[in-house]
Amino acid sequence: MAKPYREGKGWSVRLRVRGHDLYLSGFKSEGEARRVAEARRADILKAGAPAHQGPTRTTLGQAFAQYARERLPYLKSGNKDANRLNAYLRACALPVIEVEPHQERTASGSAIYWKVGFAHETERAIVPSLRTHRTALAGKFANSARVRERLARMTFADIAYEDIKALTDAMAEDGYKQASIINERAELNRLFNHARRVWRWTEPASNPVSAIKLAAADNGRDRVLSNEEWSKVLSHLSKYDNPYVVPAVVLLLETSMRSSEVLLTATWDGVDWQRNTLSLGDAKAGARKVPLTPGAVEVLRMLREQDADTRSDARILKTSYEAVKKAWDVARKAAGIEDVRLHDLRHTSTTRFALEYQGNLPVLKLITGHKTTVMLMRYVNIKAEDVASMMHGADADLKYMPAGYKRNLLHPSAAETANIVQVDFAQRRRSA
Repeated sequence: MAKPYREGKGWSVRLRVRGHDLYLSGFKSEGEARRVAEARRADILKAGAPAHQGPTRTTLGQAFAQYARERLPYLKSGNKDANRLNAYLRACALPVIEVEPHQERTASGSAIYWKVGFAHETERAIVPSLRTHRTALAGKFANSARVRERLARMTFADIAYEDIKALTDAMAEDGYKQASIINERAELNRLFNHARRVWRWTEPASNPVSAIKLAAADNGRDRVLSNEEWSKVLSHLSKYDNPYVVPAVVLLLETSMRSSEVLLTATWDGVDWQRNTLSLGDAKAGARKVPLTPGAVEVLRMLREQDADTRSDARILKTSYEAVKKAWDVARKAAGIEDVRLHDLRHTSTTRFALEYQGNLPVLKLITGHKTTVMLMRYVNIKAEDVASMMHGADADLKYMPAGYKRNLLHPSAAETANIVQVDFAQRRRSA
């Protein structure tokens, strides 16, 4: 056993265990240094030498980079995780994470969703219209950015509860939404758990994130897009350059699928044209079959006829979530429609089917893929006016009903608009 020695006003000790060098310092006495060194040696002999450089020679930012290599390919949310992790990598001047959609399975059957790479980030060009907005955001979140930067550069083994709490408190003071703070905490928690379980890192002695308690986020949504609003948005959406935007949005409304299922999971070999179903091999809640409405089948047939790549395992929609989201935001703003996010289309579709099938829970669960009634009901947002119409036996005004309710989403009621949409869609497909 290595002997502790004086270093400045304290005691330090160096030891080598199974080829792993340890340097421990800052102890008040020789006896304390010896006890900690013996305990650390016992941990390594029991669990094995720490992987990589170990917790005493790795910053939090470096640990996140290694974690990204090992875990992000297998996470469906890997692209969103990468955005959060990159904030820590930038703080350490490390290459940032870049992910590309990828569909593959390992020999053991695990799904791989992303190709993960790293690149030195050049100065990101900001278009003039966004420069003022970005500057304002940077100033608004400056305090939490400083705390995050300090945390990212800390040695992994030295991070304590107080360091994590300082970040969550700073984010709250800067005005971050509660959901964002919860996601940040969850990202850190997964890293510390991974380090202990997979890398055999015994420092810090306990997960410093686990003691951080946060109030649940109030992120419930009840916004439903109406038939009238959809007609307005479609007239702008159909003019967008990306030829997959209209089909993607229509499929979201016609199937109640999650955006990741429509854009990443759905492949041509999953379409059963005879039974009008779409099999999802690895959806968020597991493999399932999605029933297809006549409108959904129409969109798929149009795509099938005009798609150059219809291999069995090819993605049906060869575009990204970011591209569709940008197009949606541009179109809805041009149409004067406020506060309708892309995810609200799942609320819209689920509410539509709840009305069409009179609240039949088994049917609705099969359509949406929800396992529990509680989760399903978060997406059913029927209005009091709809119920009042039923009570009085009155016909509901279709223009105020959820988009797709007794309407063909591809062909709005106005014939002139429908013709424009059809021609534009077909023309863009031919020229793409």
